[in-house]
Amino acid sequence: MKENAILNRLTNVKQTGSGQWLARCPAHEDKHPSLSIGTGEDGRILLKCHAGCETSDILSAIDLSKRDLFTEPKAKASKTAEAFYDYHDEQGRLLYQVVRSANKKFKQRRPGTHGQWTYRVKDVPRVLYRLPQILTADPSAWIFVVEGEKDVDNLTKQGLVATTNSGGAGNWKHLSNDSALHGRKVVVIPDKDDPGYQHAGDVCQRLNGKAKELRYLVLDGPGKDVSDWLSSGGTGKQLLQLAEDAPAWTTDISIQMSWPDPQPLDTVLPAVVPFDADLLPSTLRDWIMDIAERMQCPPDFPAVTAMIVLAGVAGRKIRMRPKRFDNWSVVPNLWGALIGRPSIMKTPPLKATLKPLDRLIDIASSNYSQQLKHYEQEKEIAKLRKQVLETKIKSAIRAGEDFSQLSFELATVNAIEPPLQKRYVINDSTVQALGLVLADNPNGIIVVRDELMGLLKFLESVGQESSRAFFLEGWDGNGRHEVDRVGRGHLKIEGVCLSVMGTIQPGPLQEYLRQAVDGGVGDDGLMQRFQLAVWPDDPSEWVNVDRIPDHNAEEVAFEVFKYINTLTAGTADAIIEEHGQIDVPFLHFTDEAQDRFDQWMYDRENRLRQGQEDGAMESHLTKYRSLIPSLALLIHLAELRTGPIGKDVLERAIRWENYLSSHARRIYASSQTAASQPDHLLAAKIQQGQLLDEFTLRDVYGHHWSGLNDKEQLKTTLLQLADYGWVKPEKRPTGGRPTTIYRINPKVFK
Repeated sequence: MKENAILNRLTNVKQTGSGQWLARCPAHEDKHPSLSIGTGEDGRILLKCHAGCETSDILSAIDLSKRDLFTEPKAKASKTAEAFYDYHDEQGRLLYQVVRSANKKFKQRRPGTHGQWTYRVKDVPRVLYRLPQILTADPSAWIFVVEGEKDVDNLTKQGLVATTNSGGAGNWKHLSNDSALHGRKVVVIPDKDDPGYQHAGDVCQRLNGKAKELRYLVLDGPGKDVSDWLSSGGTGKQLLQLAEDAPAWTTDISIQMSWPDPQPLDTVLPAVVPFDADLLPSTLRDWIMDIAERMQCPPDFPAVTAMIVLAGVAGRKIRMRPKRFDNWSVVPNLWGALIGRPSIMKTPPLKATLKPLDRLIDIASSNYSQQLKHYEQEKEIAKLRKQVLETKIKSAIRAGEDFSQLSFELATVNAIEPPLQKRYVINDSTVQALGLVLADNPNGIIVVRDELMGLLKFLESVGQESSRAFFLEGWDGNGRHEVDRVGRGHLKIEGVCLSVMGTIQPGPLQEYLRQAVDGGVGDDGLMQRFQLAVWPDDPSEWVNVDRIPDHNAEEVAFEVFKYINTLTAGTADAIIEEHGQIDVPFLHFTDEAQDRFDQWMYDRENRLRQGQEDGAMESHLTKYRSLIPSLALLIHLAELRTGPIGKDVLERAIRWENYLSSHARRIYASSQTAASQPDHLLAAKIQQGQLLDEFTLRDVYGHHWSGLNDKEQLKTTLLQLADYGWVKPEKRPTGGRPTTIYRINPKVFK
């Protein structure tokens, strides 16, 4: 039976290499492809389930038997010679000849005595094929180096100059010399298989620095060599143009061409609750869903961004007091992250949802410019008044007259200060600069980072402990902060209030999460403060949506942000309680909503105290105590409601808990699941440099690494990594039983 007959009976089949496939195993419930299919040297079809299913069970599941694994016997190939390739020296004398038989076997022979051939060619110098033609070719012509005499002859028929070495891949090193190519323009075209790529890389290394120009060209299209490319319609003219456009050879290019891109390792992730538009304030719903539909992105991304922008604009204007009598106050600032692969569209919806904020920034900038212009005018007048007053004070002192009124006027003149610039967003700054901005903007700031991992890595670096502590303090939004620095004086920040927003890819997040889960720099609750971190499922199908944006919905949304931007205790009908010298406006729940909140708190607090959650997840969920009241306050304000917060709004905020907690479980499980799977463990050891190229099975289990000390399991794990393009097994002769060594794909370190 042929491979296709078996592959057609399997699902989720994808080709992972030449004559290699990966599919879902039909013998067990296989959520991720774990069945490898290949072809043995004898033509037999090979099946290997990495979950441990027996071959007989796999075949039974698709109504086949073991005899179906054997392909139909091929007719015995003829040994009749079908091609002769002559190798000449510089003077055109025949040195030896390569004979190709119909069964694709090659032999070499040289002229003997009495017009006979002898197959003893050990002492014959090996030269380039078609050497005389190379030496007489135009010095400016490209010389194509390929693998095989047939390819050279086919290129020669196209009017091109080409050559190869005898013996096929791996035998360039046996040439007596390759000086005919020194100082010439050379293009190396590899055969598209492992030996071909390695051979081409070896040729390039030997010609590097000797050829005038050295290009490396991998031909697109079907087939594995240049003859196949020509047969499919390629021409010599096209090949010359490709040679001109081909990149100059470097070691990196050779690696990039000869190795496949390693595929990400599968991780079984918990399901997440899909986003429901009813969670949003009714005033923002149409706008958010319009963005998601037009951009074909998960609605989670613009929805979460909108809630964090709301939180940033609201800042410390109005607080929430979740208890009926207690003075526990919650500032509704939020932290969030959009998690997904690069192709899932995170940044475009982030930027689209920030547009109303951009308009507020433009308004604030315009106002600041006018205020600054007015200040400059006032400053010039004050300067003149100061000179007049100082002169009068001097005169009064000399005359022994009272100058207290003049001193008061002078103090008033000196009290003129420049206007404060209203800020909403910071993308990148030092913590010191952020502190200066917060000192002028006590309502709070939104930190927006397109690549959030950069911020996380910065905060965990050595010497940034105080910066990390500053961000941790900024999450609460209630703290005052005072700093004294030599040469910088005293800085007082009335309220450290930070909302944080950004995007991040799953891969870079996992190592950071391991620290947050297992104990390390990240095990201080920083990651758990990203309560609006969402990792939605990839959209199932992309649909081309090309329509005008819903400008009416966008304008309604902007009016909401503008309203919250100018919000006061009076417009929100908030309660004002004098706290020291600061008035702190706040809202309560209605009596009905308060009863519901008290019951929710009672149920969740007792559930958490049962200790059924792991440490990281428990730490994350405990912060919902302030999250749910914050969301209730933001929804209430965004719907332009005033006075106490009703039960209907609270119910919507509580529904966010179920949605967000499912995403949190996926996020933390991604590190825990990956860390416990042998393929992820071994991949980590490779990326950390603890295994060197051409390692053996013994090199792995000899370390007795946790999770990697089962020899049989390791064999399966290495097969999985090979299927995903991380390693490449090769047989090496040892004088006895061949040893399997594993080459490491250099791309896994990129």
